[in-house]
Amino acid sequence: KRRKSQNKHRVLNVYTAFDIETSTIWLNEDHSLYDVHSFMYVWQFQVEEYTVKGRTWEEFFDWLKVLRDAIGRIKDDNNLSDNPFLVVWVHNLAYEFTFLSGLYQFRNDECFFRDVRKPIYCRMFEMFEFRCSYIQSNMSLSALCKQTGVKQKLSGQKYDYDKIRFPWTELTPFEEEYTTVDVESLVHAMKYRISRGGD
Repeated sequence: KRRKSQNKHRVLNVYTAFDIETSTIWLNEDHSLYDVHSFMYVWQFQVEEYTVKGRTWEEFFDWLKVLRDAIGRIKDDNNLSDNPFLVVWVHNLAYEFTFLSGLYQFRNDECFFRDVRKPIYCRMFEMFEFRCSYIQSNMSLSALCKQTGVKQKLSGQKYDYDKIRFPWTELTPFEEEYTTVDVESLVHAMKYRISRGGD
């Protein structure tokens, strides 16, 4: 599909979502000082019905390379003048952006913010457009799932966000399912919203 804008570009008709889980370590026990470190220990990327997971940022960028090669082949096979964009939904992109911006040098024209530290979208490698589904829907992921009738996000209370997990920490079956359901549900919810809106 071609967008009606000054910088027209094609968008792949594929539904995807991205999410990370992080651990936070405080360097003082009573949390009285803002001496805290957060790091990602698992990421998940949903492509329609398929979930891809990794534990490090290096693995994430390797996955983006696989997708970039595939998008390049689509461009060549269809004799397109430039690469089509893959839209990637992220619920509360502001959080993931704080990590991505430390790993990828975004140009000014690759990001659009509605306020300080509140990106509506950010683009990477002139192939990916990460869009904030929270801003688009104005709902929590649980509320969005409920409104669209898709599989519910699992309870965050059972997940125990205070537990420190590292990229090498073995995840329990529940933890694996919890992280997968987040991106699965987001893909189905956004597919429903877009089809219902006739976009």
